[in-house]
Amino acid sequence: MSLGQDTLNHDSFNTVHWLPWQEDSFKKAQAEDMPVLLSIHAVWCYWCHVMDDTTYQDSGIIEFINSNFIPIRVDNDHQPDINARYNSGGWPSTVFLTPHGGSIAGVTYLPSDQLLPMLAEVQQAYNDQKSEIYDHCNNQIRERQNEVAKVEATSDLTPDLVDRIARRVAGTYDPTFGGFGDNPKFPSAPILRFLCHLFRTTGEPFYSLMLEKTLDNMISHGIMDAFGSGFFRYTAGRDWTHAQHEKMLEDNIGLVQVYTEAYNLLGKESYKNTATATLDYIVEVLFDAEAVGLRGSQGAHSDYFDLPSDIRESQIPPPPDPFCYSHLGASGASILMETGWKLGRPDAIETGIKILTNLDKMALAGNLRHAYDKNGPLISSSDNLLADWSSLMNALIDSAIYNPSDKIAIIRAISIADHIIETFFDNNKGAFYDTVRKSDAIGFLRVREKPLPENITASKGLLKLYNTIGDVKYLDIARRTLSAFIDTNSNYGEHAATYGLCIDILINKSIDITVEGHPEDLNTQELLRSIDQLPEANINLKLILTAQGDTSQAHVCVGNVCIPPISTPADIKSAVETAINESSAASTDPFRTVLDDFAGL
Repeated sequence: MSLGQDTLNHDSFNTVHWLPWQEDSFKKAQAEDMPVLLSIHAVWCYWCHVMDDTTYQDSGIIEFINSNFIPIRVDNDHQPDINARYNSGGWPSTVFLTPHGGSIAGVTYLPSDQLLPMLAEVQQAYNDQKSEIYDHCNNQIRERQNEVAKVEATSDLTPDLVDRIARRVAGTYDPTFGGFGDNPKFPSAPILRFLCHLFRTTGEPFYSLMLEKTLDNMISHGIMDAFGSGFFRYTAGRDWTHAQHEKMLEDNIGLVQVYTEAYNLLGKESYKNTATATLDYIVEVLFDAEAVGLRGSQGAHSDYFDLPSDIRESQIPPPPDPFCYSHLGASGASILMETGWKLGRPDAIETGIKILTNLDKMALAGNLRHAYDKNGPLISSSDNLLADWSSLMNALIDSAIYNPSDKIAIIRAISIADHIIETFFDNNKGAFYDTVRKSDAIGFLRVREKPLPENITASKGLLKLYNTIGDVKYLDIARRTLSAFIDTNSNYGEHAATYGLCIDILINKSIDITVEGHPEDLNTQELLRSIDQLPEANINLKLILTAQGDTSQAHVCVGNVCIPPISTPADIKSAVETAINESSAASTDPFRTVLDDFAGL
């Protein structure tokens, strides 16, 4: 177990005496009848560092906080369940709580001349209006419980819902510079992946136009590191300029997948080169070989990234986040294995397998904490989160596909799926809670919430599991879960795009394609590229690893109809069309076989 590298300091008289989020800290606040100052920070957050280096170094601030508040520090990346409930609009979040965890007020960054009067105001209000404050906080708890109760399985999912989400995405598109929204401009990998799916399944040129303008401008303007590799978190300019110089693992793993799919769809070599360079960044910079995981970020608006390339080469780059994260590591493992096959990168596949093996080892030992390092799981980080378990389930299913020699991955995925359903699923109303029930939960953590992003990850895994083993219970639970967000998905920004993609997969029959080949074989890569171009929404891929140099081939099945093996990538589409037609015909004529029409293929 790792104790972590916290910024908490209890001994020095010239620092804020930060305490961790734990029961003892709140008992101290209750015993001393003091309000709590909660600071939520992140290693990649520039203004968090500024506030630490200025506001929290002010002697007047330090003295007032230590004398009148119980200061508690939370790392956003280590305890996302706390951040999700108390974030006050960005990072850093500066939140004032009752000794029982109720929220009195919250702001983001404040310089010392603004924080000091606010501290005094909150402290006086707590002393003078304690009863009213507690009534207000109790109402907040009830409101949160009422909001969770509204998340309930409803009507059937339909293609019209996918179309509505697609139109909503199109309405946010920036036709001048690409991307979505005005400024700041984020890369929005979930939206871009949804556009890849929409263009593939509909053939509408408008989707390819949105994709190309966005992806091209992201390469040529400031959000991509022109002298190194990887993408920055966002740009202040609508035209992709004035980048915020920190790089997030979540963005970069998403963009590797997007640029790989876009290359397979649109054929631009610049997209393949970008995917490869970003993959290199993840493997070479963010992969921690000692911890066997992926670091969460690098930099915090670091000046290093402003340097010309010749000067940068002689400077030390900002270090990555010292910690790895279970949910991102599992997601990264999936994408490393997938893109390793599609880009001919066995090293990426091997790295993904190592990360997944380590995560599953921790899960089997009962130590799946949200954060970990080379010393093991970080005991101060959150545990038993839906995000971690559902990401691990997805990665194990993907391992069964992209690491064909892993014969137990699907067994482990089934075990974890059943654990997730038993532990997190609301059998009465549908959808998954984000945390387990804990009798000692503090404040808003007493309310188990049902956020869309985690529910998407769980549903996506259950759909893949259903496609793989055919157990309809997983399909039914995925359907109940996704249907609970029909009316509220628009509240979740870019995550609604992934929601639309999942629905389109769920409502369409799967096309089963098995590819025999080797990741370094060019024809295998071309077969996979042809599969990425198919207009069918639900492709269920299986891989069989062959010796390098053996002939690669694909097998297409729809229902009980299977097409003879295909070695030519250009024949994939017509083979799928034939299988679909024959499957439809077989449902009305049981004596008809695929060989009746296959001669013309």
